[in-house]
Amino acid sequence: MTTLSTAAMTTDVTRRARAPWTVHAAAAITTLINSMTCVGAVYFAFHDDPTRPASAPAFGSWQAMTLMLLIVGYAVTALATVPGLYRRSRLAWGVALGVVGAQFLFGALKYLGLGESAAGLFIVVDIVIAACLLAAPTRRHVGVQ
Repeated sequence: MTTLSTAAMTTDVTRRARAPWTVHAAAAITTLINSMTCVGAVYFAFHDDPTRPASAPAFGSWQAMTLMLLIVGYAVTALATVPGLYRRSRLAWGVALGVVGAQFLFGALKYLGLGESAAGLFIVVDIVIAACLLAAPTRRHVGVQ
């Protein structure tokens, strides 16, 4: 008769537990807002917008293309952190916080500097994502106390 040792059969319950709702909320909102950001950045870089502020770069210019690449880069970076959050990666959590901070500052620049009132919604969304990432269940999930 073969016996199995209990040490070999034990599993780390904390590593196998499901992600808390705060991780799901942060991941869902991050995916939605950054997918929309990618589409919007490309659209507004190539199309004229009658509400474009005078201080914004003209559509089709090299400045608009550079801004588009920068914004899409931030959005893709944020999207890349989502699987890492589910895999309990501290690096992904830290990068997600950094990207949310950068997006918040960009939204504040658009809202306060360019007078784009629609950026207020993005500022609120960034605050909600940051709150989800900084919530105690999320920090425990990624191993940050």
